[in-house]
Amino acid sequence: GFGYDPVTNDYKVVRVLHTLHSFPPHVDVYKLSTGVWEDISHVSLPYKFFASTPHAYVNGSSHWIVSCWVEGSLGLRGVIVFFDMHDEKFSELILPSSLINESRPRYDEMFLFVLEGSLCLVDNNYDKSKPIDIWIMREYGAPNSWVKQFIIQSYHFARTFPLRTEIFWTPYINGRFGRNELGISNGYKERW
Repeated sequence: GFGYDPVTNDYKVVRVLHTLHSFPPHVDVYKLSTGVWEDISHVSLPYKFFASTPHAYVNGSSHWIVSCWVEGSLGLRGVIVFFDMHDEKFSELILPSSLINESRPRYDEMFLFVLEGSLCLVDNNYDKSKPIDIWIMREYGAPNSWVKQFIIQSYHFARTFPLRTEIFWTPYINGRFGRNELGISNGYKERW
């Protein structure tokens, strides 16, 4: 994750490394002001990060969708974990309540992005017969403020726009067509 610490006026990179056999992950922070990587692995994260899902930077923190073991169960639960660029600590945010499901087999088909300063979540849905849902957190840090903002019927969408395979597309709203139009860009192409 990449972000900015406004208190120290410094840019930072947080790197989380793990393999199937190395748990908990190794964590380093790079500070532009010092030019040095600092090992902060002592934080002992109980999470599985997904290499295929990008981070989202909002509210002074980098955010990821991760999964972790449910205590006393064989199931996994999905959660949003964030790294505060100033405090250099990890914390959790709760997913929308309808997405919390211990029997869900995958959380790596979700990803986060920022839209008009708000944290958003795309649920590509492991059941491909269901639509793609885009959620927005209206009040940062308030779990009850998640609102399902867009529903994309994937059987129409998939023919012209490969969101399921091109997860690095970034949704955004552009005043070009009004606030009810969702644009998506990968930095080279735009789709509406």
